[in-house]
Amino acid sequence: MFSYSDGMLPGPRGGQHVHPNAGPLGGQIAATFIATNTVHGLPTLTGFTRTFAMSALVLAGCAVAGLLIPTRPRAITRLEPAATPETG
Repeated sequence: MFSYSDGMLPGPRGGQHVHPNAGPLGGQIAATFIATNTVHGLPTLTGFTRTFAMSALVLAGCAVAGLLIPTRPRAITRLEPAATPETG
């Protein structure tokens, strides 16, 4: 049996599952941006703009990191011409 609390999930290779901590952390940072930009207790547009900018920068960083992941070279196979009645 497996337990979600120990980080191990069933899979074809029995790999480990990293618990997602970035979502709650990003939510708290976004809440901080919004809470520090208030007027008379109401959030201003600046907090939401900074939160969007932070999200866009994190997304761009993740995209760059994803592109830097090395891949295996693909095997190139040569195709031989099909035999015809003239060539035998």
